[in-house]
Amino acid sequence: MRMAFSVLWQSWRSLGVMSVTLAMVFGVMSESEPMEIRSPAELLLGEWVNDLKSHVVINSTEGATIRGLYQTIVGASKKKWVPLIGFVNPTNKDSPTFVFGIQWEDIGAASCTGFVGQYFHTDRGEELRTNWLLRRSSNRKDDWQATLVGVNIFKRVSTRQTAYN
Repeated sequence: MRMAFSVLWQSWRSLGVMSVTLAMVFGVMSESEPMEIRSPAELLLGEWVNDLKSHVVINSTEGATIRGLYQTIVGASKKKWVPLIGFVNPTNKDSPTFVFGIQWEDIGAASCTGFVGQYFHTDRGEELRTNWLLRRSSNRKDDWQATLVGVNIFKRVSTRQTAYN
C-alpha cells in the first residue's frame, strides 16, 4: 500500500496537481470533502491588510520564493502598488517564517523596506506578524536617523491573488 501511495503521489506531483483528495483514494472521504495540500509558501498566497490599511498581495510562489505587490497608505508613496519579492523558510510547515523586500524606486523614493515575519492561523483567523526596517538614503552625517523600525500585523482579506495597479 505504501509503494502504491508513493507512486500515485509522484504521478500527481509530476502533473503539477496542487490540490488532491488523497483520502478519497483510500475511501475514507467523499468528493465533497477535499483535503488540500499546500506548501508553506502557498499559505501566504492572497491579499492581506494591516491596521494602517496597507495591503500585501502575494500572487505567486515558486519553490520557497514569493512575489507580489505592496501598497502603503502612509507616507509620500501612499496608494501606489510596488513589487515585492521574498522567501519562505519551509521548515515549520504550519507556521512558516518569511522575509520580503520592497524597493521604492518605482515611486521615486531612494529607500528600501524589509519585512521579516511568521504566518499564524489562530481561532481569530490568519495573520502575518512582521517586523520591518525601512532604510532611507542619507548622507553620512545623518546616517544615525536613516533607519526606521516598526511592527505590522497583516490579516487575511481574501485568498485571491489578483494583481493591482
